[in-house]
Amino acid sequence: MKPYAPGTSKGRTVAVEDVHHRTADQPREAANAAAKALRHSARQDGQKQVETELTQEGNTMSQLHYPKVVVLCTNANGEPEFHSCTPEVTQQQIDDGVHYDLAKENAGYNGYSEPMMAFDAKDQAAKDLSQILGWLDK
Repeated sequence: MKPYAPGTSKGRTVAVEDVHHRTADQPREAANAAAKALRHSARQDGQKQVETELTQEGNTMSQLHYPKVVVLCTNANGEPEFHSCTPEVTQQQIDDGVHYDLAKENAGYNGYSEPMMAFDAKDQAAKDLSQILGWLDK
């Protein structure tokens, strides 16, 4: 939005028209200040509208989760290796274990092969990792 718009209506929006008509008869400094306040208000209104739409019940954007999933798989040399990713899933998909399948699929796209075993922070394998690492270092 600009405090002044060209003489033609080409490319004008309602917001620009509104700012121009509200500030056209004011001195330059006052017009700039009023236009700045109008633009700020329009941005705030837009942000509130977006936040409201994103938090409405039933909106899938507000219900997406990004769980951290680790996949123990085989690299191109046939060696075991960990692959990590954060699939985009809903809570229902997490409950159904879909995030594990998506993580394995992501590992496959990144050049890893079977056998694959996926786990997240809630699984016992993740809880045992630090103990296993300590045991291997001894």
